[in-house]
This record gives sequence, structure tokens and C-alpha cells, in this order.
Amino acid sequence: MAKRVVVCALLGGLAMFLWSSLIHMASPLGEAGVREIPRDREEAVLHAMRDGIAEDGLYVFPGFGLPPGAPRDEAAQQRWQDRYPTVPHGLLIYHPPGGSLDFPRLLGVEFLSDVLLAAVAAILLGRARLRDYAQRVLFVSLMGLMPFLAIDVSLWNWYGFPLAYALASLVDQLGSFILAGFVLAWQMKP
Repeated sequence: MAKRVVVCALLGGLAMFLWSSLIHMASPLGEAGVREIPRDREEAVLHAMRDGIAEDGLYVFPGFGLPPGAPRDEAAQQRWQDRYPTVPHGLLIYHPPGGSLDFPRLLGVEFLSDVLLAAVAAILLGRARLRDYAQRVLFVSLMGLMPFLAIDVSLWNWYGFPLAYALASLVDQLGSFILAGFVLAWQMKP
């Protein structure tokens, strides 16, 4: 069974990687819900970030106004809740100037992630012992709902990620797992 899992991981991971590549490069879904800062304001925003943020990180704004590591008491929570509707709010992934975009490494990590997902799906499919090909495809395909329900719905709900972004991610994830399902169902026969 270990050899079949490795073959499934590689073939299923490749199918997933190719689907996601197609979605991101050949369809508008790769940019769904994502916007750029307006060109006439971008320099001012970038300048403010360069001057105001020193470290890589995921930043939430507005903040609680407390020193790092300080506990959030009820008063701080109330001040934050009162301020929240009156100022811009959101999340910011920030990297200060420097470094380079290592596209081959990014693609390699993405491919490895897809291979590992396909390996997990193959192991679970092998344990399910489903005899019918269509049932095996459906079993793996339904796994594509898990990342959407566990991550994308939460990001939409709690942090206001655009619905278009979440739905495009659903198409990406579900399509990836459906294709992997065809491959894995073909390879992982009981």
C-alpha cells in the first residue's frame, strides 16, 4: 500500500497543482476579490507603511493600543469595540523593503503542499475501502470542501475577506480534489 500512496501522492499532487495553476493563470478566479491600492495613492500608502512598520508580520488594525504581551482587559476590549466602527479596519500582511521574489521556491512549496494533500487523501481513501470507482472519486472530492469550510469561511466571517475571494478559493480547492479524486480512485483500488 505504501508504494500506491507514493504514486497517488505524486500523480494526485500533480493534478492538483496543474488545476490550481490553470485557475490562477488562465482564469479571472486567481484575482477574485483582490484589489490594488489606487495608483495615485499607492506611493503615499507605501511611504506611510515604510515609516510606520518595521517588521514582517500579519497586522490587525485598529489595534488594542496595548504593549506587546499585555493582557486585554475589559476596558481595552470596550475601547477597541467603540473605536472599530469609526476607523478603517482590516488585516495587513507586511514585508519591509528588501529581499526578492523567489518564484521557483514558491512553486516548489505549492507543489509539495499538493503532493502532501494527495498523500493524506490516498491514505484516507485506502482506509475507507470503497469498492465503487464513483464512490472513491466522491470521497476524495468531498475533502475539497474542508479547506473552504475550515479556513475560507472563517476568513470571510471574522476578517471580512471578500466573498468573491472565498468562492474562488472553493472552486480552486474543490476542483483540485475532484481531479485528485479521479486519479486516486483509479490507483487506490480496494
